[in-house]
Amino acid sequence: MANTSITIIGAGPVGLFTALLLGQSGYEVAVFEKEEHVIDSPRACAYLPFTLQEFSRAGILKDVEDNSFKGTKGIAWRSTQESGGILGKLSPPITPEQPYFSLFMGQHELGAILLSHLAKMSNVTCFWNHDFTGLEQKNGEVTASFEVGQEKRALQHKSNFLIACDGGRSAVRQSLGIPLEGFSWTDTRFVATNIYYDLDKYDWPDVNFIVDPEHWAIVLRLSKAKNHWRVAFGAKAESGQILDSEKAMTLAREKYKILLPGNTDEIVLERANWYNTHQLCAAKFVEGNVILAGDAAHLNCPVGGLGLTTGLLDAATLGEIFKTIRVGGQSTIEMLKAYEDSRREAFLSYTNPISIQNFKRLFSLESADVMEREERFKMINEPNIPYILRMMHRESKMSTTAQYTAKYDTKDEIVWFISVTKIDDWEHDRFEHEYHGVHAQMTAGVAKFVPAFHQYYQNKNLEFWHREEDQPRWNCISCLTWESLQVVWDGFQLPQYRATAGSHIFCRLDQVGTLTRRFDGFETSGPRDREREMEARILVFHRRVSPSIRASRSWMEERVSNARTDFAESKSLTSYRLLEDVTPEDTDFFFKDTLFQPPGFWHRYQAVEELCFVDREEARKFVEDHAKFLEGTAAGSPPQVVLADALKVV
Repeated sequence: MANTSITIIGAGPVGLFTALLLGQSGYEVAVFEKEEHVIDSPRACAYLPFTLQEFSRAGILKDVEDNSFKGTKGIAWRSTQESGGILGKLSPPITPEQPYFSLFMGQHELGAILLSHLAKMSNVTCFWNHDFTGLEQKNGEVTASFEVGQEKRALQHKSNFLIACDGGRSAVRQSLGIPLEGFSWTDTRFVATNIYYDLDKYDWPDVNFIVDPEHWAIVLRLSKAKNHWRVAFGAKAESGQILDSEKAMTLAREKYKILLPGNTDEIVLERANWYNTHQLCAAKFVEGNVILAGDAAHLNCPVGGLGLTTGLLDAATLGEIFKTIRVGGQSTIEMLKAYEDSRREAFLSYTNPISIQNFKRLFSLESADVMEREERFKMINEPNIPYILRMMHRESKMSTTAQYTAKYDTKDEIVWFISVTKIDDWEHDRFEHEYHGVHAQMTAGVAKFVPAFHQYYQNKNLEFWHREEDQPRWNCISCLTWESLQVVWDGFQLPQYRATAGSHIFCRLDQVGTLTRRFDGFETSGPRDREREMEARILVFHRRVSPSIRASRSWMEERVSNARTDFAESKSLTSYRLLEDVTPEDTDFFFKDTLFQPPGFWHRYQAVEELCFVDREEARKFVEDHAKFLEGTAAGSPPQVVLADALKVV
């Protein structure tokens, strides 16, 4: 009986990619596959941008690029040849940083690349002709049983963990008795074919969805070989139907005449296979020290290329999870639970509904689907850039590695306060125009491109505070709310930002501010008007004792408790929140090549309190009545207090 740290069942792309990532983290890994070699039947062949990010992190992107077709021509939705015409076309921006939209190669070709990298690793071994027959978990170890070769020689292998990447009919999942939940498309089957045919002369883009109630299909690049294409189409499921390759090829020849332009007799038909399709998810992804990934964990229709994509993202998440486990400091049970929760959420909330809609968009005549289809094509053809970016942003949610691989925090919403002070030799009218007019419009425009940009307020300093020495001389304070700290940093990299709001100078550049997250807060029973664009705010900036010291949790808890006791029943205050500073220490890097790099100051404050009112008179009276509370601080020096009119921009 052999021993290893991690056993992987299945040498498909998900299993091999998982093995690579675990091997890179130093684990002893054994991969077992029941076939003699990597299967080369027509399967997934498209690799989307967020998958390529994971390939880059793993160090295999160049090999994938060198051996695949680089998609630069975009996507089209079109009618059959009989109906004619393009319904919608999406041409993604191609830039030096992103010279292609997707890569295309057979998943068996990806398997070959992964095997070439694994062959260089002494801690990863692949075993072929090993058919999994069962497992036993005991004392924190998993013993897997196999039948080896034609003689079916019995073999057992013990490891600390076992990862099932053995496909939709997963023997591992079945041995654990884990059910699949969801439904199957019982009235139709997929026929996937590989062909050689010159579609370039008809100006077909890299991915084509043919929309028709009966003759729907997907036509996309298959590999870097000249004129190599995948054509997948639907066929009605009939009882007693013979599903052999010869029948598939005969049906394919008939379909090509309807689906493709030109003389389809010239098509070289390489392969054809039948597939049933499903929308199924395992009831659990983790059982003890056994983990499900890829098709063993979830199945979806292939329209849109989200099945293999989601499986590879499972592998990427497992890579980060096991890296964290190896480093230590985190409970193994908690980390495996984090994998299960995040990947089930990714499938059930994104992969599954998106793939269902992708499929129904091709053929459904239901009124809701027809309306969605028409609206989508309208938005794409205009083009409606915010709609397209929201669409792409939603698909990117299938990836869950950001919480492990991002440079900055990805979980907490960020509220960013930035001082805005008029340039010394500017007239006030010019400042008003540039900040409240031009910059507000630019930033609102950026928000349309960036779904993770949630809110923007411009707070106009009313300069009302009895301690004049603690009254900052800022004209205004910008308050921007983002999905996370990582998203703020990502936003700095956007060309749309750098070309507009990111290059517009409207105030002095010796700005002061803080990036914060909500610690706690409450709403009161006071009046509120949700439709108002203007409200009044009191902003209390609590200074740091030194750049390295932040507010203590006990002080923040006490501060919120006192505020809740004193003001929860206020008839003038509408809401209160305390925000703790989370500004990165490496601000030189964080703000690199932006207008916020030095001479800006970003480590002066340890917390901010925000108190909201319907109008300024109520806020002014609150300042007069509760100055003692507002002066409370976690530092040795009094806080800076600003009474402001708050104008909502986004």
